[in-house]
Amino acid sequence: MVDTISSARAAAEADNVPLLRTIFDAHGSAVCGSKHPDDLTTLHFAAAAGSLKAVCFLLSDAVGADVNAARNNNFTPLHAAAMSGQSEVCRVLLEMGALPNVQTAPQGYVPLHSAAWAGHTDAIEVLLRAGARTDLLNYHGETPAQTALRQGESDAANRLLAERRPG
Repeated sequence: MVDTISSARAAAEADNVPLLRTIFDAHGSAVCGSKHPDDLTTLHFAAAAGSLKAVCFLLSDAVGADVNAARNNNFTPLHAAAMSGQSEVCRVLLEMGALPNVQTAPQGYVPLHSAAWAGHTDAIEVLLRAGARTDLLNYHGETPAQTALRQGESDAANRLLAERRPG
């Protein structure tokens, strides 16, 4: 099953839906998840890669991947997409029910911190439109805007400072 999971993840990263479909037809949705709580799911890999077609396939009724699948530290596919600046994938995940304010443990990062850290302003916009909170603190005691400032991402910081959306 490990090789099958690896193949599914590689297909998801490559946005190769025909191969994903073949793998899932042969092995079922078990290859969506993970046997170990430290591991990322196939959806995490697709989201981080910006593989929009694969994300949609994995979230389809045929496969039924969990949009809020979290590894043991609460890192979700939305965190993965935001960290990689995959704004369109963020939008789809949110439309499918991804929660925008899940904090990782113990780091306390929400997807907005992840996007801010790398200055992904398009992902920040999508997250803000979905109700992402700007006041949640990470383990440094930083809001997403402060994380952006620490990283030298002034455009992201300015956008976040203009929003000010507490819970």
